[in-house]
Amino acid sequence: MRITLDTNVANIVHKPTSRPQFMNGADAVAFRNAIALGELQVFVSEASVFLECLDLSGKIEYLSVVRTTNPRPQPDPRRLDAFADLASIGVKMLHAPLLGAEIFVDNMAWADDVLFDARERQNRFGEMAKRFPRHHPLEDYGNTLVASHPPAPVKHVEHPNGFSVEAPPKWGYAIWSSYTRGNASTKRAMSKTVRPLMSEWADALIVASHYAYGNDILLSTDTGKGAGSGSLMHPLNRQNLIASGIKIMSPSDFWRGLTLGTLQTS
Repeated sequence: MRITLDTNVANIVHKPTSRPQFMNGADAVAFRNAIALGELQVFVSEASVFLECLDLSGKIEYLSVVRTTNPRPQPDPRRLDAFADLASIGVKMLHAPLLGAEIFVDNMAWADDVLFDARERQNRFGEMAKRFPRHHPLEDYGNTLVASHPPAPVKHVEHPNGFSVEAPPKWGYAIWSSYTRGNASTKRAMSKTVRPLMSEWADALIVASHYAYGNDILLSTDTGKGAGSGSLMHPLNRQNLIASGIKIMSPSDFWRGLTLGTLQTS
């Protein structure tokens, strides 16, 4: 059985007694031990690393340097330690290419292409990402800022998939420019707008990477209620994910089904 951990469940596995409202501490410890013993094949998405290891200002800075040779924002070492801990018990990472198809941590092994070869896995990722294009709201927001900020130092480079792209994208550079030039009030206002858009983008990448590898169950405590009814993970939209072959469970329901022998993967 191949299990993908959403970011919130990865945090539970890292610190099993930290989220009793989502999973009983004893069950979380047993779940972690089962992973460590190799009884379950468990993965996290590269998008979770992006979401967790960079704070909001780091994510915004990333948008201004993506696809360039400029220095990258530095990940939070405490969060890197969390992913190193997951790696130590056998959790592996799913490819989920961001704008620049970059690697933010190097202490976790990549998942093997078992069910599909690399090309088919990449095609499946692209298929699901196009089905749920949650980067568009962030891109649209950035495009509203382009005209009011200095032109981005854009070059065109070849994407790993062979087509020409902007480096950095104008919309990403505009978000960074607006944020860094803004006063405290502007930063607060932008944070309220950009943070949920970033989270939605990452959620879509997590779902796409889960689908790309053909994993069985995506474990998540996210109901999308904080992001509104349009959120990818909101209960009103879960049927769309189910129709796309995505089975989502809470960690507590998963563990209960596994221990009782009633768990179904489809």
